[in-house]
Amino acid sequence: MSANAPASEPRLSARPPQGAPDLAPEGKKPASTRNRAATSAVGGINVDEATLGFGQAALDLKLATGQQLREAMLIKRAYEQSSGRVPTLGDILITLGFINRDQMTRILRHQEIFGIATKIPGFTIVEKIGQGAMGTVYKAKQVRLDRWVAIKILSPELAANEKARTRFIAEARVAARLNHPNIITGIDAGEVEDLCYFAMEYVEGETVQRLIEQRGPFDEMIALTIVSQIAQALDHASTHSLVHRDIKPDNIMLNKEQNAKLLDLGLAKIMLGDRPSSDTQGMAVGTPNYISPEQAMGWSEIDIRADIYSLGGTFYTMLTGQTPYTGPSQVVMYRHIHEPPPDVRAIRSDVSQFTVDLCAWMMAKQREYRPQSPRHLLDRLNEALGMSQGNASSHSAMNAPAHLQQSSGQVPAYPYGQPQQQEFQQSQQEQADPRRLPRKRRRNYGAGW
Repeated sequence: MSANAPASEPRLSARPPQGAPDLAPEGKKPASTRNRAATSAVGGINVDEATLGFGQAALDLKLATGQQLREAMLIKRAYEQSSGRVPTLGDILITLGFINRDQMTRILRHQEIFGIATKIPGFTIVEKIGQGAMGTVYKAKQVRLDRWVAIKILSPELAANEKARTRFIAEARVAARLNHPNIITGIDAGEVEDLCYFAMEYVEGETVQRLIEQRGPFDEMIALTIVSQIAQALDHASTHSLVHRDIKPDNIMLNKEQNAKLLDLGLAKIMLGDRPSSDTQGMAVGTPNYISPEQAMGWSEIDIRADIYSLGGTFYTMLTGQTPYTGPSQVVMYRHIHEPPPDVRAIRSDVSQFTVDLCAWMMAKQREYRPQSPRHLLDRLNEALGMSQGNASSHSAMNAPAHLQQSSGQVPAYPYGQPQQQEFQQSQQEQADPRRLPRKRRRNYGAGW
C-alpha cells in the first residue's frame, strides 16, 4: 500500500469492476490476530495484512465505521480479482466520501505506530516525533513509572546488519550510563524480535536548528552559553571514553527552562585507551555540514577534538544562520579538509573579536591546534561568560550575562591566520564546484576519503 497516494491519480469508481466475482464471505480468516476490531468489522473477507492494519487504524481514530470499512474492502477485493490497477483502501474510502486526504494521512501515521506500539516490553509507543539516517524516534509511555520517554528504533536496513546492530546496542548501553544535566538521560536499550531500540529521556523543547529556522541567528551571549553547556556535556562524555561524532544544531535541544541538552548518541564511539572500539578506517562518519577534517578523511582514531570541531561549526551556524560551507556533500567535506573556516564577521559584523577567534580556534584544520579537551575550551568560555569554573550549567542559555570580555589574549592565535576577505569571497564564488577550484587543489579533490 502506498504511504501517500499522489493527488493527481484518476478518480476511482465506487463500484467494483464489471464482471467481478461474487464476494461471498470466505472461511479463511486474515493472518493478523492483532487487528481484532477490523477483523470483526470485515467478517470473513480475506484481506491482506496492510489493508487490515489500515482498517484497524481508521477504527482506532474513529474516522470510519465498521460498515464503511466492509463496503470499501468488498470493492477492493473486487478490484484484486479483476485486471487493472488495484486502489488502496484509503483511496476507496476517499472515493466513497467516507474520509478525506488529511484524514487518510492521520490513519497512515497511526497505522505505522500500531504495528510496534506494544512490541517493546514496558513501553507503549504513541507518536512519531523524528526521523534520521540511523532510525526513527517515537514518543512513548513507560508503563510502570507512568512517564513519557523517547525511543529510538534503528532503521530496518541497519538492524539487518549484525555488526551495526551489535554496535548500536553496545554504545547505547554505555550512553545510558551517562548522567549529566546537559545530556539526554538514557533509560534502556535492547532487541525485541526485529526491533533494535534505545529508550531515553523525553524533553519538551526545540532543537537549535529549528530555533534558527524560526527566529534567525542567536544572540552572541546566548550562543556562547549554549556552547559552554555542550562543552560540559562533552567533558562528561569524554570521562566515560565516549566521542559523540555527530555534534550539530539538530542534535542540541533547548528545554522549557532554556537549558541545552545534547541528543542522539547513535553515532557515539567508545574509546578503549587511545584506540577506538571498532575499525572505521576509510569511512566518513558524521554529518557533512559539521564533520571534522579527520572524520571526512575516514580516520579510524577519532577523539574528542573532532567533537570540538563540530561544535565550532555549530557555533558558526548559531551566529550566522548558515552552515560553514555550502555545496554537495562531497564538496562540503573537501572544504572541511582543505579550506580555512569562513569569517563570522563577513556575515555578522556585530560579533566580538573574542567570539570570532574562538570559533576559528575550535575549527582549526589540524586537531593539534584546537582546544585539546572540552575542559581546555571551557576555561576560555568561563572567562568570557564571567563564570567560575564548573558553574556554567547553572546558567540558562536565555539568561546569559550581558557583558563579554574581549581581551585578544584569551584565545590562542589561529595558526593559519585570520581568513582574508578576498579568500572568503573566492570560496563563495566557487559555489561548491570543484571544477572551479585552482588546478593544484582540484587535483587533490577528495584525496583521503
